[in-house]
Amino acid sequence: MSDHLNEIRAAFFVECEELLEALFDSLGALSSGSFDDEVIHVAFRAVHSIKGSAGAFSLNELGKFSHNFEGLLDQIRDGNLKITDQLVELLFQCADTLNDIVAQSGSGASIDRVQMDRVCAQISEYMADPEHGLKLTSKHLPLECHEWQNFRIEFRPVSELYTSGNEPLYLLRSLQNLGNCQVSITHQKRNLFGHNPEFGGLFWTISLSTEVSKSEILDVFDFVDGLCDLEIHELGAEVNGSPIETQSTRPGTNGEAQGSGPTELKHNQVGSPVNSTIRVDLSRIDRLMNLVGELVINQAMLSQSVADTSLAEQSRLSSALDEFHQLTRDIQESVMLIRAQPIKSLFQRMGRVVREASAEAGKTIVLKTEGDSTEVDKIVLESLTEPLTHMIRNAIDHGVETTEERRASNKSETATIGLSAAHQSGRVVIEVSDDGKGLNRSRIRDKAVERKLLSEDAQPTDSELDRMLFLPGFSTANKVTELSGRGVGLDVVSSTISGLGGDIAVTTKAGTGTTFSISLPLTLAILDGMVIQAGNETLVIPLSAISETIAIGPSDIREVGRGNKVLSVRGHMTRVVDLSVTLGFNPVRPSFNGCIALLVEPENQPRTAIIVDAILDQRQVVIKGLQNGYGDCPGISAATILGNGRIALILDAAELLENSHLSGSKRHPVLSEAC
Repeated sequence: MSDHLNEIRAAFFVECEELLEALFDSLGALSSGSFDDEVIHVAFRAVHSIKGSAGAFSLNELGKFSHNFEGLLDQIRDGNLKITDQLVELLFQCADTLNDIVAQSGSGASIDRVQMDRVCAQISEYMADPEHGLKLTSKHLPLECHEWQNFRIEFRPVSELYTSGNEPLYLLRSLQNLGNCQVSITHQKRNLFGHNPEFGGLFWTISLSTEVSKSEILDVFDFVDGLCDLEIHELGAEVNGSPIETQSTRPGTNGEAQGSGPTELKHNQVGSPVNSTIRVDLSRIDRLMNLVGELVINQAMLSQSVADTSLAEQSRLSSALDEFHQLTRDIQESVMLIRAQPIKSLFQRMGRVVREASAEAGKTIVLKTEGDSTEVDKIVLESLTEPLTHMIRNAIDHGVETTEERRASNKSETATIGLSAAHQSGRVVIEVSDDGKGLNRSRIRDKAVERKLLSEDAQPTDSELDRMLFLPGFSTANKVTELSGRGVGLDVVSSTISGLGGDIAVTTKAGTGTTFSISLPLTLAILDGMVIQAGNETLVIPLSAISETIAIGPSDIREVGRGNKVLSVRGHMTRVVDLSVTLGFNPVRPSFNGCIALLVEPENQPRTAIIVDAILDQRQVVIKGLQNGYGDCPGISAATILGNGRIALILDAAELLENSHLSGSKRHPVLSEAC
């Protein structure tokens, strides 16, 4: 396959993603009961467009299934089928199967014909069921059951067809897939002077013997409406060896009819105002992001060099550097916007998880989404599929009651799983909620004692009990099911979210439900950080993790119990962690006078004062991963290059505090060995 054809094929599958998104949006509106005729039209056009293009690439299974799916939607569109819960469920099964076939076709994997044939059989059974008031029509029977018809097709492209990237060869191949096809070609000679070299002057006449109707032949040319002159002649019985022409369809260029019987075009004509888009390979955007990162580093180095020369703050050079800094930030934000994608596609995939898992558990559950237009970095988006899948399946199995239990609790028999996304304080917050029975903390405690994670007389807080759910192998299930019970799901969630630089919080209320909140950075490439000094080392802590900074006076730190120190903040006692001691840079200091306290409050952890020696700067830093070279380093998420060329570690405050004692005397297991 040529490179050009590969590019067109890749573009087709990208377009399929957009069409499938529109399809699932429409089906979501159907399931909610708030829809109009346009909802069905959108779904029909999406499936129809996939079917039309599938033939051009000889994707026969995709074309066959799309044809059957389209037939079902067409009957709904014509008012022959009433929208019922059973029909909506069938439509979602069709959409899920279509999504699978598109993915399999795009990756070159084998098509799951068992699943495809099963759903096709369900479509036929539903449409043929007498109680639905519909019997199979010739239009939607399997293709081999149609009567053969003869057509003569005259296809004359105009120059805009070529300049818009269309290729007549693919249209002719689509026609060939419809039946027995004979093609003849004519070249129109033109005067050399004034001839447009982009116009080939080639015209085609096609004789087609097929089982499909004329409307389905027209479907092949949907994407070139207004870019060609097209005539389709339906030929009747033969007289003296020649077929009799009984009807013709002649849509002209840009919708102008040629002769009688004009056919109106269904799509935007040439020159109609549309939003321009361009598809770019992600690797190119990643390279651009890396270059922007280097630009940020060089800008910081330049600013540092100028600062070291002690130039006047009002000098022209300082002013130009400020403008350069702002320009660098604007470029960085623009590149981030290019990488950002709406979270809608992820939420739509979770709809399938809910449908399949609820059917497996024998529970009636609907998914409600909010904020699906929230944009997230593409890498973050792709990394969230597995965590959200585990959380939803866990909520369905553990959180949501059975129908009988909900009825006994005076709840609706239909449970709700909620998915929401929003931007908050420079981060993305995603919530997975259910209206089930809530967490059984007493059972969590019993399981923790049973596994010797807690002593019999321990009195853990609610937050500490909730964190138990994320431990490897921890599960409160009495038996292992297909959905959960192995203690793997939430452990995967925790490790994945932590790897993305995020946090998880749990809130629950008995009899009301549970909400898992995931807080993630907007991007994994650049962050706003505070440059701090601990001992003789320079470190960076994400600005979003810090709620307040306090200069410590002689009497602000108090000792509670044996070696435990707390900071008095407006009358409230806050635990203290000395960063230089925790990381192994310095021994325990006798006094904190003159130090700085950074107040942080990670999810599911108490507010803590991290003690540092000084705050050096606040700036954007470029994230450089450490995993490939150094593996997992607890409390250290990444590194960066400062303006002076030195490398500084970026701290993960939540993980750092989770591994530290109240006294702050525990030394970092990795860094202390290197000091």
